[in-house]
Amino acid sequence: MIFLIHPGNPAWQEPESPVAEDLAEAVEAVFSMETEDAVMVWGNQAVPVSYKYDMSVIAEDVIFMLECLRAENRGEETFFFSSDTFSSEWLMKWDDSRLFIDPTWNSVSENRHGELNAVGAAEVSVSHFVGQWTMVLEKIYEAVLMSGVTMEDRKNFDALGSLLGYTEDLAGAALRIMQKAEYHATILDNGQIPLPEEIRNQLRLKPDQEIRVVIEVPRLGEKRRPYSFERVRGLLNGIRGDMSSQILADRKDRI
Repeated sequence: MIFLIHPGNPAWQEPESPVAEDLAEAVEAVFSMETEDAVMVWGNQAVPVSYKYDMSVIAEDVIFMLECLRAENRGEETFFFSSDTFSSEWLMKWDDSRLFIDPTWNSVSENRHGELNAVGAAEVSVSHFVGQWTMVLEKIYEAVLMSGVTMEDRKNFDALGSLLGYTEDLAGAALRIMQKAEYHATILDNGQIPLPEEIRNQLRLKPDQEIRVVIEVPRLGEKRRPYSFERVRGLLNGIRGDMSSQILADRKDRI
């Protein structure tokens, strides 16, 4: 059976408050309602998973689930996910390499829990299952880290960083990489743009990571036309019900 999670490309935002109670509140704050969802493929069914409303609630459960899979070579456990649009119970049994999942879907986005229950159980490799969830958790960790939000209870955030292999030093390095760097440079004769050494030394990218480069090129020789109240008045002349010409006339008299 097919089990995949497409993490999407969710955009994060600076939270209204710089302080959050815990990871759940931080995740809900940094992702907007309109941002791209993750999509879980369960057999022949696709299930949207909202970063703001689903992952903020179930992230702690997912972290615990993956910790169990990594800590024990074999085991059996039932995991509960309690988001309104991702509510389910997963009975999981695993050995060294294989994972058997027998879920009960209670409610999901678009009311497709009936179709999901009809699909039934899944059997996948442990490494594949962990890898699919890890892509989603990396999006969450990076967004919360980049936002700069402070959590009063960092327990789950630190557990997430440990699960993903981030030490405190690596997390700090990742934050430096993801911060905005702005500098002025002259284009070389060969067409290349030099990167300052202090910025280049901070770049330690994984093979699947990218950096975003924005180049602003000034328009040489372009002159701005002087502002003219008379010209603006001429453009507005004849527009019925428009008070702009009277306002401009008053402004000119004052000047």
